[in-house]
Amino acid sequence: MLDIVYPFILCCTRIVYSNLVADTLLETMTQDSPARLVVPIGTDASGESFCLDLPKIESLLISYPKWMTIDPTIIRKILDSTLVQNKPHEMRLILVDLCEVGLKSYDGIDHLLTPVIDQPERVISAHQWINKEIQKRMGIFAEMGVKTIEEYNLSSGFTALEYILVVDVDISEMVMVAPTWIYDNIEHIMLNARSTGIIMIATTKHPRDKMSKLYRNRITYSGDDEVGIVNYLPYGSQEGTKIRLSDTV
Repeated sequence: MLDIVYPFILCCTRIVYSNLVADTLLETMTQDSPARLVVPIGTDASGESFCLDLPKIESLLISYPKWMTIDPTIIRKILDSTLVQNKPHEMRLILVDLCEVGLKSYDGIDHLLTPVIDQPERVISAHQWINKEIQKRMGIFAEMGVKTIEEYNLSSGFTALEYILVVDVDISEMVMVAPTWIYDNIEHIMLNARSTGIIMIATTKHPRDKMSKLYRNRITYSGDDEVGIVNYLPYGSQEGTKIRLSDTV
């Protein structure tokens, strides 16, 4: 009898243990990133997987050499990964593609707050809306007695707020059109972006302009012999990390 019962008990124990381990791992993975906005983009020098935790990085500027055509690989990794992990009520998108690098292919998805933007005047309108949304959310937080989107969502239940990911491809194009306005507006957005769930990502071919000082974290492409390698510089660090981008998007 024991020959039959014991293997059955052992099998059930393994299933329960496996489920507990899986639940613990899932809880650990999502504890710091409630909206599951962790994006693997490649490997570091030791071969370990390197991920961007978008709510933590807050803002990211991706810089390209002037000779290089803007490569949307990193942007597509970020978009595709977050779209798979998050539903529209968890994450919304605003995509700006003034250089037409192919982001129009995302038009029509439910996560978009507006069709992919390809005109400068619509960029201005979108950023104005973001500023208003930040002020609105700060008002909601004040009423609830909380300071961040994470604190609010923990107690809000069905009224939880979604994260908003804003991607500006070649932000330097907007700088050429309306420099003073774009600097002032983005600087204002950055003041409370992190706490209200706004994540700003931009690409540029002019990494030394004033715009680079507004974004907290940077990814920089190097020489043509390292096309697949970028340098990630986290906020407050003097030394970057070399990242080899993965081949798959």
